[in-house]
Amino acid sequence: MLASIILAFTFAVSPAVLNLPQWMLAPIVEATPSSKEIWISKLAECESMGSTTIKVLDTNGYFSYGKYQWQMASWLNYRIQGATKENILDEKMQDKITRYALDQGKWEMWYNCGKIINKKLGKYGEDL
Repeated sequence: MLASIILAFTFAVSPAVLNLPQWMLAPIVEATPSSKEIWISKLAECESMGSTTIKVLDTNGYFSYGKYQWQMASWLNYRIQGATKENILDEKMQDKITRYALDQGKWEMWYNCGKIINKKLGKYGEDL
């Protein structure tokens, strides 16, 4: 009941009457994800439905790990960026390495999902 009264008061009283500073009166603007962030998000959905802990035996006989389905040999190619056997399922590290690989033009590492996303959204890094 009290919350209803406060809410009604808040909408009924002009902000000027409350003497609020100007910065508090500015409209709230939510950050819009970049085209790269959208593309990477769609990649995770396509590869693993966003699961960070998934481990799948791939058609080539090797396991793929995490939300971007990295295979160990490919993952370890990014040691200089911090990839190790121990952190292949680390979500933040997968985000970092995936973003790095895509920024280097390596979208074809995710051949099937990359083709699907390119068709729907355009190539990685292009404005959507």
